[in-house]
Order: sequence, then C-alpha cells, then structure tokens
Amino acid sequence: MTKHNDSLRRNSKTEWKRCIMELPDELFFPLIKTYLGDIKTPFHKPRLVERLASFLIQKETVERIIALIDRQDAKILSAVYLLEESTAKELFRLFEQERDFFSFHNHLLNLHERLLLYSRPSDSTLSLNPYLLEALREEVITEKLLFPP
Repeated sequence: MTKHNDSLRRNSKTEWKRCIMELPDELFFPLIKTYLGDIKTPFHKPRLVERLASFLIQKETVERIIALIDRQDAKILSAVYLLEESTAKELFRLFEQERDFFSFHNHLLNLHERLLLYSRPSDSTLSLNPYLLEALREEVITEKLLFPP
C-alpha cells in the first residue's frame, strides 16, 4: 500500500466524525449551529455529527461548497492533499514567500470553518474532509497550482 493510499484510509469518515466530536465545545457548537441551525436540547453530540455528515453528502451542499473555493483555497487544499501528513507549520513553509504566518493561519482556520479541512487533535495533522474528497480531487486539486509548468 502506498503512503498516499494509507493516508486516504486514515482520512476516513469515521476519523473525521471523531475529530469533529473532539472539538472543544466553544468550537463544536457554533460549527454545528452554522450548518444545521439551532440545536435543540437535549442533544447528543454523535447524533449532531451524523446530521452534519448527512448534510455534507447532499449534492447541492457539495456543489455550493466547491463553488466557493477560490484560487488561494485551491492552492492550500492541493498542498494538503499532495503533501500528506503535514501540519500547519510544515505547510506554511511552502507558502512563506507568498504570505505571512498570521494570514496563512487565518486562511487555514477559514478552511476548517468551511469544513474543507480538519485537524487530528493527536498530532495536528491537516487532512481534507473525506465527505468532500472526491469532489475536491475532481474539481479543485491540482499540482499545477503548486508547481506551474
């Protein structure tokens, strides 16, 4: 199995759900509220994450998310995909000639909030959202953004 296939296996939907559930409450609940609306009590975090996952597999949702990706987003997403197992700090090295760390970090946070990226809490490794991975590979990710001909 290649490193890339191994990485894709780890970027499973189960892992994504676990990482979302492990977000601190001050990040988890606003994220859920942004995409699903008001949260009715009593709530069950796993059920909320399942609802979020169901929202993400809807064709219309995927199309809207992909349509809002600009060139800078695509560049970062391509780098995350191609430079498997990268942390924000490692990824920044690729872009440090283009932007400062503060603006790069804010851009990563924005990609997290838009559910395009997630981080594994155990090692802060960045990964693409597995629910969007197929559409991202088909329509967004390209080596040409990072390594022009």
